[in-house]
Amino acid sequence: MNTLALRLLDRFDKHVSSVILLTCIGNNQDRVLGPSNPAGFTGLHGCAYLGIAEIAVCLLNMKEWDLGATDVAGNTPILWAAKRGYDAIVKTFFERVGVTPNTMDQTGQTPLSWAAANGYQDIVQIILEHGDVTPDIADGGGRTQLLWAARNGYQDIVQIILEHGDVTPDIADGGGRTPLLWAARNGYGGIVEMLLERLDVTPNTTDQVGRTPLSWAAENGYQDVVKIILEHGDVTPDTADKDGRTPLLLAARNGHGGIVVMLLEREDVTPNIASHGGRTPLSWAAGNWDWGIVKVLSEEGDVTPDIRDKNGRTPLSWAAGNGNERAVQTLLRRRDVALNGADKHERTPLS
Repeated sequence: MNTLALRLLDRFDKHVSSVILLTCIGNNQDRVLGPSNPAGFTGLHGCAYLGIAEIAVCLLNMKEWDLGATDVAGNTPILWAAKRGYDAIVKTFFERVGVTPNTMDQTGQTPLSWAAANGYQDIVQIILEHGDVTPDIADGGGRTQLLWAARNGYQDIVQIILEHGDVTPDIADGGGRTPLLWAARNGYGGIVEMLLERLDVTPNTTDQVGRTPLSWAAENGYQDVVKIILEHGDVTPDTADKDGRTPLLLAARNGHGGIVVMLLEREDVTPNIASHGGRTPLSWAAGNWDWGIVKVLSEEGDVTPDIRDKNGRTPLSWAAGNGNERAVQTLLRRRDVALNGADKHERTPLS
């Protein structure tokens, strides 16, 4: 049986089963595969894809293979093994001459990139121990191996990559998002803390829409991540995005009261900064039925409770319009709230 398998796999790229397998995988990039347009999917590719280490060794001992040969989607055998998580095959390939660890598929991802993105810690370790590895290679979307690991929450892999001497941890992807920003956005506090311990990581970096790591963590309600970032000395907590929204505004808008309290405890946070639509944190809280945040904000000494948005609506107007009775009562306790202030459509809180 093994002899028959080896005979088939030796000429697997010319066999119809190779085309069928690669077509089922879905990596043919819409090309019509056949005898005149081969898939390039050799027996070695097949063993790497399926994780059959023993047969892969037998194939390597049969003849000289081009370990850098790519299939129709740009995958080398080692790319398939790393992508699928077969560490034994990856190790076997690295013991051979001719393996290129930095080879990229059609998306620009390397074996290290795929292993980091999928959480294959053993494979990451194996690849990084190879002397010719470049750990900062970015794929077609500008994502490095470190960014993939940070984005997907693989803390141990982040640590392994950071311990490699040739890593630049602040490289951003095509959307301007760094590994720190992705970790904060997705709530991975351990990774955020690990990255902020480095001097070459910038905590105030912004993506293409002007969002900082703190901004994303505040909007998504990751209170532990917000705490970690705020404890970093170089953080600017009032950085507004391209729509004028600060971390405080985003936390208030999304009902994250604990984060609102945490931000208001800082002297460098301005509670009255409004978005480009003119809405303040208090305005958003009042309009969203969040009485607790309205109470916290209205009791803040620096809050101006009657700031109008571009439609002329005050926080009281939003609270009254949405039936937020407790917020209305809280706002009316302040003497600097205008009861009859009309918006641009002549609507008052009472109307």
